[in-house]
Amino acid sequence: MLVDLVRRFMSARLFALWFLASVVMAVGGPFGTYQNLDFLERLGAWAGITGLAFLAGITTVTTVDRTQVARPRWLRGILITLVFTGIFLPILRGATLLAGADLMPLGHMALIVAMVPVAACMIRRLWADGEEAPFAASPAQGQGGETGSRAAPSPAPAPDPEPPRPRILDRLEPEMRGEVWHLSVRDHYVDVLTDRGSASILMRFSDAMAEVAEVEGMQTHRSHWVAKAAVGGSLKRNGKHFLLLPGGQEVPVSRGFRDAAVAAGYLR
Repeated sequence: MLVDLVRRFMSARLFALWFLASVVMAVGGPFGTYQNLDFLERLGAWAGITGLAFLAGITTVTTVDRTQVARPRWLRGILITLVFTGIFLPILRGATLLAGADLMPLGHMALIVAMVPVAACMIRRLWADGEEAPFAASPAQGQGGETGSRAAPSPAPAPDPEPPRPRILDRLEPEMRGEVWHLSVRDHYVDVLTDRGSASILMRFSDAMAEVAEVEGMQTHRSHWVAKAAVGGSLKRNGKHFLLLPGGQEVPVSRGFRDAAVAAGYLR
């Protein structure tokens, strides 16, 4: 989970959203900050407050998604809203006190704070499920609007068919559906690592490996499976072999799978 959190916090998109939110809040000056602080003071204050909001929000979403993965999405959304409100409401309340602003009723402020994760979840769903832009040019439209008796151009060659899609991706959130890199067992859960992050699924390890049969890879340990395309190297430490993934993770290769890993080119 720590690797997933760091990956999310290092996102350029997240930094841009934080900067934009800080500027908007500094210009608007809500919660009495407009009357009590000048613009630079408001910008500094809201940069810190929105940064803490992003920290609390991402940590809450990641923790709930990983620990409550078996629960329905709507229930996870309620849990995220309650946990985030409980964490961030005291922060916002304390910040308005320091700014010397007139305090609004606590219930009103709690409602405003609770709307933040609700709006974020709605944007997340719309962003993940967005459709293709409606104004794309039609391939049947002629050049310059001309129609004539000239022969139609020969059709473009058909694109190569896409490789089969691993079925396990259908169990993940849309934004996590990338290239499958690694599967590992944790209690009754299978942790799925893709090039877009990691998630936990309540299922048997054997079933999870069956659902990535379309991906070239192999089981390297009784609790680990790795895709060949994700292996960036290997190392040996204290007599044990490990495969290295792009994010720096180490996948163990047990003695029973070592010869097969060497034969397949995973270990050298």
